[in-house]
Amino acid sequence: MKGMKLYGERAPLEGVKAWMRNPIKPLILWGGTGVGKTATLDAIGSEQGMQSEEHENPLKAIENARHPTFFGKGRYARLEDCEYFNRSMWSKIEKALSHAPPIAFTPLSLSSIPYSILKQCVVIQIKNPQPRHISQYLSDLKTNLSPSLSQAIAKSSQSWRQVKMRFTQTKDQAKAILRGDYPDPNFDCHPLAVLEVASHNGVSPDSVLRGLMLHSDAWNIEGLSQVSKAYIATLRADKTDSPPFSKRKKT
Repeated sequence: MKGMKLYGERAPLEGVKAWMRNPIKPLILWGGTGVGKTATLDAIGSEQGMQSEEHENPLKAIENARHPTFFGKGRYARLEDCEYFNRSMWSKIEKALSHAPPIAFTPLSLSSIPYSILKQCVVIQIKNPQPRHISQYLSDLKTNLSPSLSQAIAKSSQSWRQVKMRFTQTKDQAKAILRGDYPDPNFDCHPLAVLEVASHNGVSPDSVLRGLMLHSDAWNIEGLSQVSKAYIATLRADKTDSPPFSKRKKT
């Protein structure tokens, strides 16, 4: 995925759009790891003026989603890791459904959702991307990948996460981010690695310092880690050489 453009079967994407416009019932958006459930919700939510509210405590996420954002956008509670909710938590969630704000569950399978909740929800499946979707995605990125490599990635990848991992290995992500070639602000390498390469390649010290401060504060402020990563992903450098690491001299 890149920007607001979504790749994959149109039916589930249109279904999520319809739910965002009129989220009367809770949504269950289910599918395997890395198929794009969260990215789909984020992209369509941004388009429809709906912002997700996440919290390690599902009840807290539901409570926080009751109020619009500072900018007047609507909120919905996104409940992830449903597989780890115990019976007591599911009971509390079910009690909250009758007066809850919009809720989107993102389980790996429907088996983790109690039937008493399942029957109250809109259910949409996000399937594994087809090779043609992946090929279109790689083509739109305008990468320097050879046709044979693009074809191999498209045929062998079972999820968008696998595409991302095969497109750029973690050790090369920092340079790809600084070139503007990396397709997702949720990169896997450490943010400090990106800032180190950025500093080495001439990104302004003020920009590097701003990223460092955001990353440092992310430990204390909920949700700031996503902001810091998104900011770091916007840094650009004329060169993308790795910093030289000097071996320590033996004494």
